[in-house]
Amino acid sequence: MDNNKHDKSLAALHAQIAPSQEPMTRTMIIDGKEEVMLSARGLMLFSFYAWRDDRKPNGKQFLKEYCRLLATRKYGGTASEIFKALEAMSKDEGAAWMQHTFDQYMGDYDIVGLFQGLKAN
Repeated sequence: MDNNKHDKSLAALHAQIAPSQEPMTRTMIIDGKEEVMLSARGLMLFSFYAWRDDRKPNGKQFLKEYCRLLATRKYGGTASEIFKALEAMSKDEGAAWMQHTFDQYMGDYDIVGLFQGLKAN
């Protein structure tokens, strides 16, 4: 991967990212009762903060898998390169980047699939 291209794309991304308006929770009816659940976006950010704030291994494992999936979707670079770029970001930059990449490359089922993969390990 061309590092200059990646650095420029990160700089451009940081300049244009605005927090998503999509909610972090969803309201669902379960057994006739209204329940509030984390959305896929909420689960993704929960994992990011678990890794960033609390150094939880499961959070890091999720993020490495997230970066692997991004690499398969032609984000640019290998999973390792993408993860290293994420590690270098501040917490606010990383959270904004996660939301942006989710909007551009992922969907709810992708996040659920990543969590199911972690649960199996």
